[in-house]
Amino acid sequence: MLTPERLVAILDGLASQHGKGLMAFWYKVSSNREQFRTEIVKLRKKLRLVPMVIRGEGFLNPNALATDICRAIESHREEFESEWFRGHPPGSPILLLLLGRTELSIPQMSSPAVLPQWFPEWGGRTVQITVQDLTHTAKGPLNIPEGQIDEVCVELYDLENALLARLTAVAEEDHNAGNALFEVIRDPKVEKEKYKDFLTKASRNLAAVHNRSGFRPSARDGQSLVGRLMRLASSSSPDQLPKRGIGLAKALGLTDKELLGIDDPITGVLLRPVNREEANERCCRNMVVAIYAAAQLVTAAAHADDYPGYPVELIRHVSYDLRRFLSSATAAIISLEGTA
Repeated sequence: MLTPERLVAILDGLASQHGKGLMAFWYKVSSNREQFRTEIVKLRKKLRLVPMVIRGEGFLNPNALATDICRAIESHREEFESEWFRGHPPGSPILLLLLGRTELSIPQMSSPAVLPQWFPEWGGRTVQITVQDLTHTAKGPLNIPEGQIDEVCVELYDLENALLARLTAVAEEDHNAGNALFEVIRDPKVEKEKYKDFLTKASRNLAAVHNRSGFRPSARDGQSLVGRLMRLASSSSPDQLPKRGIGLAKALGLTDKELLGIDDPITGVLLRPVNREEANERCCRNMVVAIYAAAQLVTAAAHADDYPGYPVELIRHVSYDLRRFLSSATAAIISLEGTA
């Protein structure tokens, strides 16, 4: 559920972009609606925003939409006639926020409503009103707090740390274990680069990061393992990644009996290859794809002004799914013998 702060910010943005006349919005509140309404009232500041808790029947029949809106307005007449409301400049948009226990179950269509005679500025006039359900459509920039971008960075840091520890430990036991992986992540610009040297340098660079939430891996400089895997993802097709995932599985020392067993991230499903994969092959491919997607989300959030707004719920769930997978991958790798 959106916080009252986020919801007011979204309404403020909508009023600034499209605000004129009377605007009506619906939002599903699963918690205490009166308390939620009180918080909205505290935060609305200069907005002519009237939050209204919807009780009883109503807003179930599209043909009765105008009647339901007018009934809600009538039940809050005192607020519309208050000194606070009259203190706003005439002509500024009036925002109705309808707080329901469920999502709006009728089509979000426009309906003509005759406003009460006492209604400020437009009393007795017929206006077209559309009720927009913000429960799933409320948008925000990619860097909104709900996206928890700092936590995505933390998960990338932790996975980098676990991967480097495991890869180094396996390389000490088997000097050839990382050959297939290094063949596809080696930096062609670095003359005679060696696998163990790269792992050592990447570990040293990671140790210099004092704030995990500030970890920003770069595919361009390739100083981190995560950065190299980002390069691998960007230069490979979905059908090429499984074979390259085998290289990562070998470098991690995984066997058919030693499985990571992590649920696929949605990005891994969307970029799945044509052919079926073995379990470890699939998991390592998912890891590369999730790392790439997470790093791209972090970068896009840092330049949020360059992109349109997206549904807050979508941003939240994309971030959650990536963090969930990265955290599970880290825990699975740490559980392998020789990682810590």
